[in-house]
Amino acid sequence: MKRVAVVGAGRLRHFPLFALCLEKKDGTGTGTCCGRRSSSRSAVFSATLCSYYGHGHGQPPPPPPSSTFRLFLKRAQDPMEIYVDDSKLTLHGLQQYYVKLAENEKNRKLNEMLDVLEFNQVVVFVKSVQRAIQLDKLLQECNFPSVAIHASMKQQERIEMYQAFKDFKHRILVSTDIWGRGIDIERVNIVFNYDMPEQSDTYLHRVGRAGRFGTKGLAITFVSSDEDAKTLEDVQSRFEVSISQCPEEIDVSSYMTA
Repeated sequence: MKRVAVVGAGRLRHFPLFALCLEKKDGTGTGTCCGRRSSSRSAVFSATLCSYYGHGHGQPPPPPPSSTFRLFLKRAQDPMEIYVDDSKLTLHGLQQYYVKLAENEKNRKLNEMLDVLEFNQVVVFVKSVQRAIQLDKLLQECNFPSVAIHASMKQQERIEMYQAFKDFKHRILVSTDIWGRGIDIERVNIVFNYDMPEQSDTYLHRVGRAGRFGTKGLAITFVSSDEDAKTLEDVQSRFEVSISQCPEEIDVSSYMTA
């Protein structure tokens, strides 16, 4: 009996069978079809498959199933479907804090924290392309050798930037949500939400860039409006996590793996 496995591209090596990769690897949003020998038994894993099948807590119903998902259902023979309760999702080893401040205080606070925190690599998330360009320029002017990645860049530029960051040629990355999912880089141990995301799902995916592969990590979110505070409450309620106000000093051992 032949079946199809749907897996993230980074996990493909574990499955000696025909696999269809749905998740983004380079921020382009394109899927990849990779052939391997068929097997009589297959396992299917995807962080995004549920977006075709169901919808998350408090989210509007999704559009009809995509052609890719319909193809998967057509090819699978009597599959057993198991979905994780998204309210139980959590990130072990990740310290999460928030900083309440005014919008015009964000730049100074970010500079101060980059000065005092120890890190291997940092990702700073912003809400728009223009914000990414401006913040990247500001950080460089403040002697932080940052780079930026966003949707206005050509696909090849994004791929090259991703590879350079993965190869540890850069340590600070400013990004829009194009980099919020499907990117696994072991050295990233700090994530800043310079701009609060609009949805709790996006928050989880953003901060999940830190503390991967069983390592420790730190996520710091700037809260500058009532809307930001509401999103933070939604995150804590939905994922049953307590996010405290950022202390004056953070124990390095809590977010840096020895």
